[in-house]
Amino acid sequence: MTHLGRDYSSFQGHLTPADCAGIEFAYVKVTQGSSYQNPDAAQQAAALRAAGVKVGFYHFVTVTDSVADQLENFAQMAAALGGSDLPPAQDSETTDPAGWPMLAKIMVGIAVGIEAWGHPVPNVESVVYVNLSFYNALPGFPWGRSVWLADPNPGAPHRPCLILQGAPRAISSTDLKVVDPDTFMGSEAEWEAFIGEAAPIVHTGPPEGSSPPPNTVPGPNGLQLVVVGSITPEGFAGHEVTGGKTVYAGFGNPTSWVTGFDFATLPVGTPLAVAVTDWPFVAS
Repeated sequence: MTHLGRDYSSFQGHLTPADCAGIEFAYVKVTQGSSYQNPDAAQQAAALRAAGVKVGFYHFVTVTDSVADQLENFAQMAAALGGSDLPPAQDSETTDPAGWPMLAKIMVGIAVGIEAWGHPVPNVESVVYVNLSFYNALPGFPWGRSVWLADPNPGAPHRPCLILQGAPRAISSTDLKVVDPDTFMGSEAEWEAFIGEAAPIVHTGPPEGSSPPPNTVPGPNGLQLVVVGSITPEGFAGHEVTGGKTVYAGFGNPTSWVTGFDFATLPVGTPLAVAVTDWPFVAS
């Protein structure tokens, strides 16, 4: 069964019932960076919900604002709008001048932060929106998370994704408001999880009083992110992950959480992003 959706920002302005017809889900841009908030978000979310559409929120990532400030802005706006029906998403379109690894660090830091909220996150994952260039260039992407892929090219999608965004077009021949069409690409079981039927994951932080390793980004509730790196003859970017601890190795497509992973099984040069919840067991 095909599930159709759209995404909206202030570009579309106020939505009418006709704007919301014919879709099952929609994402509304609510924030950007550390301070911008979409002035039309409340009306858009209300109109979509009145039409029976499942509504999710997305945040536009900036590279000049701190992860903490962006998370606070996003969380405040999401809470003010009454939470979301879908997993929150981040829209990542700006390349960091410091390079892809720094951008990946920001994006995973935001994803980890979103997933630590508990509410208004309805299920186990956040969603990362990127185009094909980002998908192909970011080390270890998608780091075990759901992908919302902008791919308007013939034969799309050209990479695995949960949501496929096509080329912008008018809603219909009579409704000329230009929107981005979205198609849910997962299974029916994944659809049920996507719309909030799955039980929320419980994220736990490290033991109180523990000291974090170097090269980490602090997140809400003590969650930490190890910097993006790559496999070297000595191991993963100089870090040793103790076997049996919950780690995430961001390689392959799709990627997934693994426990006690042996990095030595990967070829030299394999790009990785590693996130940990029990960082006292990650040593430099």
